[in-house]
Amino acid sequence: MRAITIEADRPDDEASVRDQLVAILGEAAFNCGLAIFVADEDMRYIAANDSACRLVGYDRDELLAMRVTDVAIAPGSDDLYTEMMQSGQAFGTTPLRTRDGSVILFSYWAAETVARGRAFYMSVGVRGKPRNMV
Repeated sequence: MRAITIEADRPDDEASVRDQLVAILGEAAFNCGLAIFVADEDMRYIAANDSACRLVGYDRDELLAMRVTDVAIAPGSDDLYTEMMQSGQAFGTTPLRTRDGSVILFSYWAAETVARGRAFYMSVGVRGKPRNMV
């Protein structure tokens, strides 16, 4: 695998380098095998990658019309989300209800992030309970 190097020719190219890095990170996150959900302070989904949509069986438009607690069905999910917002991060395993009504386990790491000048909350994870989850 070849490393991608981005270099600025002049100091005023820093914005260009940042734009390139944001584009690469965005594309990498969009295409990765980990499920990535992004929600706002009202627990509304505002973004999800293809892996997240496949995991829960919703197309992106359906998922973006939902709230976290429509999918994350553990008792007290809304309280856990509030705690995550206050502490800035959380991790664990939680049940998710899929589009067909089945329930799956989702192991995740969630953290606050900032995009377009606003705080959002990103959850990254996989189906099941990994053996080496920290």
